[in-house]
Amino acid sequence: MAMLPFCGYHMGDYFRHWIKMQRMLTSTPRVFHVNWFRKDEEGNFMWPGFGQNLRILKWIVDRVHGRAHGKETPIGWTPYYDDIDWNGLRLLTRAV
Repeated sequence: MAMLPFCGYHMGDYFRHWIKMQRMLTSTPRVFHVNWFRKDEEGNFMWPGFGQNLRILKWIVDRVHGRAHGKETPIGWTPYYDDIDWNGLRLLTRAV
């Protein structure tokens, strides 16, 4: 959770607030989580950098507007590999 170092109060209180807020809404917004800071076994960042974030943000916007689908997993809905534009990136492995 990238925001954890910047949060001025206990994260349990933060999440409790938003869970309580959800109960007061008739239509809830979609929530997406990304981990730009995941590292490999050698300690290198796996994602190529902030300049590439638009690739994922495009899928998020398309998903919200019903133009993209996702795969249901134990951690939530994730994009299918083919739904992300990988052109021009040198990645070591293909996600399964």
